[in-house]
Amino acid sequence: MDIETVKIDNKITPYLICAYNGTDYISSYADKSLNQTALFTTFINQLLIFFTSSKTLTVYAHNLSKFDGIFLFNQLLEFGIVKPRYHNQKLILFKVKLTIPGFKNKTIIFKDSMLPLSLRILCAAFSIESSKGYFPFNLNNILYKGVFPKFEYWTGISLSEYGLLLKEYTGVEWNFKNEAIKYCKLDCQSLHEILTKFNELIFNNFKINIKYV
Repeated sequence: MDIETVKIDNKITPYLICAYNGTDYISSYADKSLNQTALFTTFINQLLIFFTSSKTLTVYAHNLSKFDGIFLFNQLLEFGIVKPRYHNQKLILFKVKLTIPGFKNKTIIFKDSMLPLSLRILCAAFSIESSKGYFPFNLNNILYKGVFPKFEYWTGISLSEYGLLLKEYTGVEWNFKNEAIKYCKLDCQSLHEILTKFNELIFNNFKINIKYV
């Protein structure tokens, strides 16, 4: 899973949450008021669809302890009993024993991927085909539709890379919502592929499945 945010009045606020299970995507996008309860409720309700016959659903975030977990924790209290787990004073996971109708015997486990490098570097290291994209993180209008955002709004991108993107959108309207969801979904897919390859590597060498660690 991945959470995208904007900075409004110097406050970092989530506006988009996506997740991917190897087959299907889900996404929740905020309204213009950035209503956090509605955003997270929509996401969790969609996430419940990923439950199969198992009583446990495991969800990975690349930076749970320092970013995603901060926003998730309080919102999850509405759905069940939340129990965090720490290692060396760092949040590594929390379990949510659901108390909502139809799911009272089920648990969602949110885990930090614990991989110490950026997603972009990890994509290169694991030769991931669906590598991380680019997004204008300095643009904070989640309802923006119009010309391709100026270079000053983008981060971690060279002028030549920006030029290639600009060429792609010549004469085409750039839609913040559509592009944000595309970017976030790609991050989720990349993380899923990285964790799959990492798990195979660990299992082949140590016969350990990281899902059960």
